[in-house]
Parts: sequence; C-alpha cells; structure tokens
Amino acid sequence: MSTITEIRKQEADRRRRRLAELIRLHFSDKQSEFVARVDGNQGEISALLRDPKKSFGAVKARNLEEQAGLLKGSLDAEVGAPFFAYQLESTGKGSKSAGKAGVIGQSTDEALGRLANSLPQPTEEEFAFVPQLDVAAACGEGRFQDHVVVKGGLAFKRSSLRDFGVPEKAARIIYAAGGSMQPTIQDGCVVLINTADRSPLDGKVYLICKPDGGLVLKRLIRDYHPSVGGQAWIMRSDNPDKIAHPDKVLPPDDRTMIAGRAVWNDNRL
Repeated sequence: MSTITEIRKQEADRRRRRLAELIRLHFSDKQSEFVARVDGNQGEISALLRDPKKSFGAVKARNLEEQAGLLKGSLDAEVGAPFFAYQLESTGKGSKSAGKAGVIGQSTDEALGRLANSLPQPTEEEFAFVPQLDVAAACGEGRFQDHVVVKGGLAFKRSSLRDFGVPEKAARIIYAAGGSMQPTIQDGCVVLINTADRSPLDGKVYLICKPDGGLVLKRLIRDYHPSVGGQAWIMRSDNPDKIAHPDKVLPPDDRTMIAGRAVWNDNRL
C-alpha cells in the first residue's frame, strides 16, 4: 500500500508533467511566455518543472490554474487530457506588474480571448457542463439546496457520466477542503457528486449536510458504535489521524442529510 508521502510525490510528479505539457502545447514550449501570463517567477517555475524534490501541492496548482485562466483541477488530470478554459471570464487575475507585456489583466479581454481560442473546446454532443455547488449556501436551515450553484463548473464526457451512473441533471462538483479524507481525496481536488444517490451504501463516500449547515465528505460505514449500543451508520474520515478526525454517528433523523454520493475525483471512488 502506498504511503501518504508516496501518494503526494506521485501527485506532484503528475502536476509537473501537466505543467510541462501546458507550456509545450499552448505557450510554444517557452517557460518565459507562461511566466509572463501568470506574472510568476522564472526560477520558481523552472524548479517546479525540473526539481523532483520541489513541493508542488494542491494550493500551488490551484493558484497557477487560476492565474492562467484554466479550470480548477487542470494540472491534476492525466497527461493527454485537454485543457479547458471555461472559467476565464471569472478567474482572470490582474497583473501585479503593469509593465510586463502579455500578462492577464493588462489587456484582460484580449488576453483571455487568445487563451480561450488556443484551447480545445468540447462539443455539446460529447460533453455535458456540470455546475459547481456553492458549498456555503447549499446546506442550511435543515435542508440541502442542490440548485444553489456558483458560476463555473467542469465539462465531463457524457459517456463518463453514464459510466459513473450519474444523471446529467443530478451531477454537481465541489472542491474538497481540508485533509480529513486524505489520502483518498486531497485538499483542493475536484469531486463529482451524484445528488440523486442519497441512500447510504456501506463503504461509499457521501456529501453530508450537517446540522450546523456545513457540508462534509465522509465515508459511511455500517458498524457497531458504543454511543448507541448497536449498529449505526458511522461517518468516517480516511485520514488515519483519528484524534483529529474521529468517527461520528450519522444521526438517524433529518438533522443530518445525505446530499449525494461522491463518485469521482481523478479516480472512481
């Protein structure tokens, strides 16, 4: 079994390969053009690409994606996957150095348009656009509102959604926050949710609406729990640190609701 350290190294290596692919395909294989686009540091980008010991975590990847106008998770995909730019209109950042040529923000509409035109655009016949849940607004007052979304989302192949068993109208995405489900789900990773699948299955991961109005991703386990003196549905984190992430009983009433099942985050769950 891979250790957390090994998994993180694999993720960093994949991000390095994807960043190199992005620069090769869409920036004429010139680091300088990419550095100018993200208003970055040439030495840091070179280190990310060449030094296998250089940290390349989810936060750094998300920042680079946002600055480049790419969808979140683009650098976590496998090599060969297309780079989509559907959130360009809402994620372009202003330049930190107005004197730099070609930086997003100096001529935002023109720069974003050039990048959008340079990236593959999926067709409606092949792809479905899955909206992103506004996690802060989706759960409150004892009810889950799966129609509350934020601007943006991801393009998924319709064939993939069918393979996952997810109806298009029930498909939603969220971005994981925190480390409770590591190493299975890393902080900042995109997660596909089937909001039509709310019946618990032993060992599966669900998006759960808590009484305090928060949404969490937890694995549901059917097992004995001393607090109820019998079998119960238990919300379990994959993180092995059970002091920081203890098991909790899923209340058997409407104080806690299952909002949907997590089915994908780079790999089928």
